[in-house]
Amino acid sequence: MKVLLMALEVVLTPLLWLLKGLLAGVALLPAALLVRWAFGHGLVVGVLSIGPAYFVFGVALLAVVVAFKWIVFYRAVAGEWRFFSFHVACWAVTAQVYDLARFFFLPLVRGTWLFNLFLRALGARIGSNVIVNTSIVCDWDLISIGDDTMIGDDAVLLAHVGEKGLLRMAPVRIGRRCTIGRDTCVMPGVVIEDGAVLAAMSVATKNRVLPANTVWGGTELHQLRASGGRAPAVAEEGASAEE
Repeated sequence: MKVLLMALEVVLTPLLWLLKGLLAGVALLPAALLVRWAFGHGLVVGVLSIGPAYFVFGVALLAVVVAFKWIVFYRAVAGEWRFFSFHVACWAVTAQVYDLARFFFLPLVRGTWLFNLFLRALGARIGSNVIVNTSIVCDWDLISIGDDTMIGDDAVLLAHVGEKGLLRMAPVRIGRRCTIGRDTCVMPGVVIEDGAVLAAMSVATKNRVLPANTVWGGTELHQLRASGGRAPAVAEEGASAEE
């Protein structure tokens, strides 16, 4: 079995590199044509076109990532699968393609309406007036963010976890007017109700429910305070968040 896995890795890794290279090349084509046209109108025009051309490449790359996801008919759904299954293979390849955008372009546009539009096109449910200031958003079909919510710098939104040879996936639901601090981690099955706050560098572990209008923090999650002078509540654990 170990030899078979090593053989698969040797064969599939170059194929994955080839796929990513081809997709990047497709996205690069309109930018290259723009630069070629600009240099045809003079050196100064050509040099000035390089910046806009990079933006054209980035937007094209976002479109390529979205197109790839829907062309392969991949959709994240709640459940569990063995690591060596067709569903997990589609999940892994789609995530690798998304990483192209994360590496080349998303740091420039995260926190903007363009990034929200990109996430919606990938299947995430994003409300109005939402700021998502992180590119580490996975399993988009299982991510829901309500109106007027802010996701802080380099927060991690995951709807999957690998455990004991299985990939387990569950929805992540973040309500309206929530604040998710920088460098936080939100794990599968977490429900953050309206108005709740998750402080910076905290971890909301699997299947936690943070009640409305409360403030939570820490790597071992505990309540910091509640609105209206209410006594701290206990985060519910093991609540079902599956659709």
